[in-house]
Amino acid sequence: MSIAFQADRPARSRRAIALCCDDRYLPFAAFMAWQIATLSPERDFDICICSFDRLELPKSLDHLGVRLCQIEAEAAFDGMGRDQRQTVSAYLRLALPDAFADDYDRILYLDSDIFVQGGDLAALLSIDMKGRPIAAVRDNHQW
Repeated sequence: MSIAFQADRPARSRRAIALCCDDRYLPFAAFMAWQIATLSPERDFDICICSFDRLELPKSLDHLGVRLCQIEAEAAFDGMGRDQRQTVSAYLRLALPDAFADDYDRILYLDSDIFVQGGDLAALLSIDMKGRPIAAVRDNHQW
């Protein structure tokens, strides 16, 4: 997969929570980033909002330290199923390991339209995965 990557700031940690979106979902991702930052003010992980497009957050959210990442890999997903609801941005999460290989040892991907109520996200990023490269949970529509 051919990937070009650029970010508005360098990585501060070796762990990250990554949200993927397009410009339509940016308000949801920004709200979620705010929730995560508010719940984890002394966090030892980065919060990244990733997109195929160059995105900008409102200046009022600068204090959150969110890393905006543009990943140019859209052509890698040509021919994948898409519709009004499932855009090419839904596949961006598949490019994260390659795009972030030099910056992060651990990535927690979260859909950008969930509501974060609490919990210790740093602990979740520290779970012993027993040598496995990926861990996942089923989405509620799969139940």
